[in-house]
Amino acid sequence: MPSPDKPAREMTRGRLIVVSAAIVVATAASASPAQAAREARCVSLPDLPLLPTSAQQVDEAVQLCERESSMTPGADRVHVRLTIEATGHVRRVMPFDQKDEPVSASMLRCLRASSARWSLYTGENRCVEVASVSESIPRDVLGTDEKGSPLLHYEDELSSDFATAGWWAVCGDGDMSLRPVTVSAIHIKCEDDGGREIRLAGCAAPVFLLKGVPTLEARAVPSAALSRAAQDMPPTTISFRGETRRLEVKGRDVWLVGRGARQWLLRLPSDDFSARNVGVRWAGDVDGDGKLDVLVEAQDEDSFDYLYLSSFARRGESLHVAAASWAASCHDTGAPEN
Repeated sequence: MPSPDKPAREMTRGRLIVVSAAIVVATAASASPAQAAREARCVSLPDLPLLPTSAQQVDEAVQLCERESSMTPGADRVHVRLTIEATGHVRRVMPFDQKDEPVSASMLRCLRASSARWSLYTGENRCVEVASVSESIPRDVLGTDEKGSPLLHYEDELSSDFATAGWWAVCGDGDMSLRPVTVSAIHIKCEDDGGREIRLAGCAAPVFLLKGVPTLEARAVPSAALSRAAQDMPPTTISFRGETRRLEVKGRDVWLVGRGARQWLLRLPSDDFSARNVGVRWAGDVDGDGKLDVLVEAQDEDSFDYLYLSSFARRGESLHVAAASWAASCHDTGAPEN
């Protein structure tokens, strides 16, 4: 997911399909014929009628294998297909498209070893598509804009359980804190399709929302000081607990530099992005381990957000992507959706 292809709204809109650690971004317009054929045969993991504990087995294994496998720039996304027997036994784990989305040998070994313990019973033989990264955090649910305007979202960018999921918010009203919140929505009409206006109870000034991190609890959240290289540039320098780090953009690659290290974070979605629209939305310690976490935002007409947590870090890293999302611009026409 750190290298998503930017969807073309005229052809097809991206669709976030969420189940705990799985996000599949469907961009059928850019799929190769071979990949399109595989997609037609395979069912994504969130669409399977599985017990929650069964899906959780896969989610946890993906996260564990990601942490244990080495990371190389541009090849961070896990995208595999499982061959599942009617009994629920996983017979095979293969890359979904090894040419365009390579999966490392160490990652495959880890997933195959873990799959021996999975029970994905559906009563029939299946091809199942599994992708990462961890939680979905739709951008427009993350917080208000500078003017405090309502949060608008295309309908198909929200998961079916978004209003009932266990959301937490980093809240900026008063002292920065982490609180449980309730999310709801009303129907609106975007310019070309149905949409939702997101509403939030439990936090008057949300900075961003998240879910699925085991260590979440209501508490104060230490935040970093952010600064920018120029007034018309987004914040890129982070000062936290006596240490300074900064985002560095080279071409389409984004790096975190500091503490004598230079860690690759992500590849930008397209050439439309530059250092002028990539920055730090928030930084601090949200997972409670005393170490730096960072929310990176890349924004043009559409927005991409990446949440990096220190508790997700792999060997040789200080943090690792734990959540990612894409959101298109939805402009309310003022008319309710029929």
